[in-house]
Amino acid sequence: MTGVLTRVDTSTDLERYVHAEGRDELVQQVCAKVNELGIQYIYYQFISVTGRIAGKGISADYWEVTAARGFQLVYGATANLAMDRRSQYLGYGPEAAELVAIPDPETFCQLPWDQRVARVYCVCFRNREEEVDAAAFLTSDCRGNLKRLHAEFHARHGGQLHLSSGGRKYLPASGGHLQTHSWPGGVALHWGRNRTPASPNRH
Repeated sequence: MTGVLTRVDTSTDLERYVHAEGRDELVQQVCAKVNELGIQYIYYQFISVTGRIAGKGISADYWEVTAARGFQLVYGATANLAMDRRSQYLGYGPEAAELVAIPDPETFCQLPWDQRVARVYCVCFRNREEEVDAAAFLTSDCRGNLKRLHAEFHARHGGQLHLSSGGRKYLPASGGHLQTHSWPGGVALHWGRNRTPASPNRH
């Protein structure tokens, strides 16, 4: 026998995310890029509910470990660690457990203003030791929510969501109605009268 078979735990959202098909290869590609570029420090970041960037900086030497295990940070970081007028953390109390953030290797990028440093975006999960919904997707993770909604939209409609804005507004008072138009790779929603929006692929 040349090797030992190990069972991969995919019983939670977190473990399924870490062991997603093709992710290990992306992790190794980042490892090679870290060595090639001489990256010393990686900033692991996620987006708070108000759009601020939060996260933690970790030595690049721990990339593979962090990619597999993630890092922990207080749940309140998703609410900017803000406090109310009674000096209580918004959203989560001081007794709450810590979230687990798992990096998305495809978002790895060297910072142009300090080439020793790179950043990577993360998806957040509930703590592995929670009594309820342990290691489940964290619902206060805005970027993580958007990724899942976009994936569901793509699976349902067979294309990506393209948003655009123009100079004219089509309002219900104008007598128009909501129209949908689709083409290979796209779906558009439009309020107006008998107008077919151009495919973004045609521009």
